[in-house]
Amino acid sequence: MKGVKLFKILIVFGLLHSVYANKQLLKDIENPDDLYRFSAGAIGKLEVERGNDLQSFIKNRITLETFNYLLKRVDGVSAHLADKLRSSLSNARVINGEEVYQMSTLINIYHGISVKISELNTYAKPRDLDDFLEGEDQLAIGRDLIWLATYSKLYNSFYQNYLNYYMHLNLRKIIKNLFITKENSGQKIEELKVTIAHILEKDNRKTAKKFFKKYMTMRDSLLKFNIDMNYEVQQLIDQIEEDGAVTSILSKDTIKISNFTITDTLANFFGKVTNVISGVFGNLVGKVRWRHGNFYKDNIVKEKLLKELRPLDLLFEKTPFALTDTFIPGHFGHAALYLGTEEQLKEIGLWDSPIIRPYQKNIQNGEIIVEAIRPGVGLTTMEKFLEIDEIAILRQDTIHYDYEEMQQVYKRALDQIGKKYDFNFDVETTDKIVCSELLFFAYGKINWPTVYILGRPTISPDNLAELAFYDNTPINFVLNYWSKKRGTLIEGKIEDLAKNIGFAIDPERSGPHKKAFHKKDYRCKTVFSNSLRSSSRRSRRIQYRQCKTVYERKVYNSAENYRESHNGYFK
Repeated sequence: MKGVKLFKILIVFGLLHSVYANKQLLKDIENPDDLYRFSAGAIGKLEVERGNDLQSFIKNRITLETFNYLLKRVDGVSAHLADKLRSSLSNARVINGEEVYQMSTLINIYHGISVKISELNTYAKPRDLDDFLEGEDQLAIGRDLIWLATYSKLYNSFYQNYLNYYMHLNLRKIIKNLFITKENSGQKIEELKVTIAHILEKDNRKTAKKFFKKYMTMRDSLLKFNIDMNYEVQQLIDQIEEDGAVTSILSKDTIKISNFTITDTLANFFGKVTNVISGVFGNLVGKVRWRHGNFYKDNIVKEKLLKELRPLDLLFEKTPFALTDTFIPGHFGHAALYLGTEEQLKEIGLWDSPIIRPYQKNIQNGEIIVEAIRPGVGLTTMEKFLEIDEIAILRQDTIHYDYEEMQQVYKRALDQIGKKYDFNFDVETTDKIVCSELLFFAYGKINWPTVYILGRPTISPDNLAELAFYDNTPINFVLNYWSKKRGTLIEGKIEDLAKNIGFAIDPERSGPHKKAFHKKDYRCKTVFSNSLRSSSRRSRRIQYRQCKTVYERKVYNSAENYRESHNGYFK
């Protein structure tokens, strides 16, 4: 009877633990930034003890338990994100900037956790296999179990992430690009790559398998010490066996882990060829300008713009006198982000933030715009930016009421500084970006419209700007200035901008105080006339192309709503 009662208690405890874990996962998915901040804090505070005494062993066992708890939470969010991204890609939806940012943050967290667990792994590095878990030295056996636990935790986490991300071509491409981006920025991401290779490399797995086999033969005889040490050993056994890693490691089925070298090399080769060709072409035509812009050195226009601009406004410009504009599809040839002046940044409480502080001197020197141009991503002044004939300003009004998200937009934008120009115009690369991708990543929570060209998802300045004419849009029109000759200024209306990027007012849905728009398009089809060609030796119907103008109402679907409806996003 006592055994039955104990069994029932264990079942109830297991159910309660499962319910709590699911609730925690829902919270983490709802607010991943909270988990990331908590993880960063824990990684910074927890230290590995170096001593060989009992106190050091117990502290390290508790530290391992803490990292195990943290790793399970991060793995849960990572698995959910991967599932969501695979579903999005299967539905031909491009991964947005917020999702790329989450992947990048997860890599940082895994880096921090793996470094700490590797320190524990080094502390508990086992003796040779013959002495492993043998003898009467309680602390030595305890350290052997810590080593097994650290290996099983990292193996389970890395292998699941391998299945979730690395087995998918597009996700693998993004992950590799994120690693390159971090290496280029000076981050010691090589530590994570080495740890992953050490855990998942075939020969190392074979060696680890021998230690786990011996563990299984010795398992039942391990609880032979004093009460305190038995508790520590039991905790470690539970951690080693809780997630099924031991079963996977000891499985007779050979687990194949590929680096996809051949397929990725071919993809990279064609990508590099395209990038080189586009780069040479872009650098050549980028230098061809046959006059100055009509707003060049126009202080009146500059002052008018500075009075209207607010931090994080989206800037669009047209330079019809530059050869590059003739090769970029659409009306606008360039897009950038307005950071704000020192005074404006003080007003919104961000001037002394760690995000802005490294760029205070630049901003004080008038470099208040961040943009991606042929030399790369950097800051520029309003004077240099106004080498143009036309400018439009769009704005997300709600951003100024969300302090946390405002900080993230600044961080995502300024993190791009120093990157090279993406002559492939591929939004799924992160080590190189083009001007419109800068805004795509900065405003990552906005579900921007994208277009596939040559099998790659791309986004142009016009794609960004057209969102202002969608129903339920998060982006609003502020102004549109252009000039046909130096010293003149035409202040355009919203309908003027709409016309230039292929939209028109929808009279049926527009009212005196609100204008609604629909997208103008031309659609053609092949038709056959009923008339017969009498001049032909064989009479047949006349075939010709028939085209007509159609209008399509565009409705904005936010990234959050898309996740909810298509990807099982928890609310």
